[in-house]
Amino acid sequence: MKSSKNQEKVLFYLASGPYSEAYSKLEFNRQIYVDRTADFNRTFPKHNNTIRFIGKDALCAIEEIKKENIKIDTLVSLNEGLYEGGGNYPILSGFLMGYLAPLLKDEITLIYDLNNYASELRTPMAKLDWGFTKISNIKEGELGYIDPAIFSSEFREGGKICDAQIIKMQKIRNSKTFQLNNSKTLIRLIHGSIWEDEKILDLIGLNLLSEHTIHPFCDEHRTVASFFQCKSNVFNIREESFDSILNVAQAKGLKHVGLCPWLKNDYSSIIERLNQLDNYLPDMISFYHLNKNDYKQLYTYFNSLP
Repeated sequence: MKSSKNQEKVLFYLASGPYSEAYSKLEFNRQIYVDRTADFNRTFPKHNNTIRFIGKDALCAIEEIKKENIKIDTLVSLNEGLYEGGGNYPILSGFLMGYLAPLLKDEITLIYDLNNYASELRTPMAKLDWGFTKISNIKEGELGYIDPAIFSSEFREGGKICDAQIIKMQKIRNSKTFQLNNSKTLIRLIHGSIWEDEKILDLIGLNLLSEHTIHPFCDEHRTVASFFQCKSNVFNIREESFDSILNVAQAKGLKHVGLCPWLKNDYSSIIERLNQLDNYLPDMISFYHLNKNDYKQLYTYFNSLP
């Protein structure tokens, strides 16, 4: 009897490197290995319904499997080869993890190693502040434990000590809805990924800061920013005011606008505009954030409303 999609155990390994025979012994219904070095495909077994390799940039690989109704419960990221290895951006970056979020189960196991990051990256990355909260560490001998050394040849064969962490994490999806006093517009503050609501948003406002190159190029995508900006309902709000975003929404007749953090955490202009009586507002404006400390100004304001 086959497992349902939600019951399937699915492992997703980003920046995987070549195949290892150890993978054949892992107890997953599906294993998906992703690496930008497409030539690693020759090391993976052919015609295997369980083990799959995608030789693309991580973002483009996620795009490929988005329509397959896959739900991932184990995510692996040990060493994306940043700097010397040719990797262009940290795999555990907020923009990538936010985009991956709809494919992740509500509870996941994360196998990761921050020791390959330079010190200036290691500290912020260690917070894992991208819409999940840590539940517990998984120790050897405990349910769900997988030896991280399986996933790296330098640990399997090189005799190096593996310091990778295995943790259980829970997806955050906190939402608060407010009714403006002077209009029928609903305001939502959502601690969670904007991509969870991709299908119901008329506009997805992203602060596209990353110009890291996507390699190998994927269709017309050349950079992280262009990857997102080419989507029909995505609008780059990086240099935009709240007024200009509302003007775009009005001109296009958009009803539901979703926005990610921007404006350098100063949202006074938003509060001022929402208090005006004679302005156009869409039916709903949803403010999404992954980092737990974002939108403090907006939370304070809306929570103070009668």
